[in-house]
Amino acid sequence: MVNMKFWKHWPYWLRGGIITVGITIVDILLMYSCDLFTSGYSSLGCGLVFAVFGPIFPLFLFSESFGPFPISTEVFMMIGVIVWFIIGSLVGLLIGYIKSKKKNVQ
Repeated sequence: MVNMKFWKHWPYWLRGGIITVGITIVDILLMYSCDLFTSGYSSLGCGLVFAVFGPIFPLFLFSESFGPFPISTEVFMMIGVIVWFIIGSLVGLLIGYIKSKKKNVQ
């Protein structure tokens, strides 16, 4: 069994950021691996499922907001990973704040 004691000592903001980055990277890998497992038109549907229901979808909505300069897909995905790290960190920070308040009350 893997020793996970180090994980419990990390701050909640870092845990939240790493969890959301992991989910985002898995989604990106699944989205791009559709071409390996499917052929023809079905790969579009497979990739579309991961793009629409994955964590990168909100960024696709704002992709036109980046101005007249096109952004490469790789840069776009890196921005997605960074954005979701920040979101996960903020959620983790909130969870850590709530848990610390509960400890102080007891």
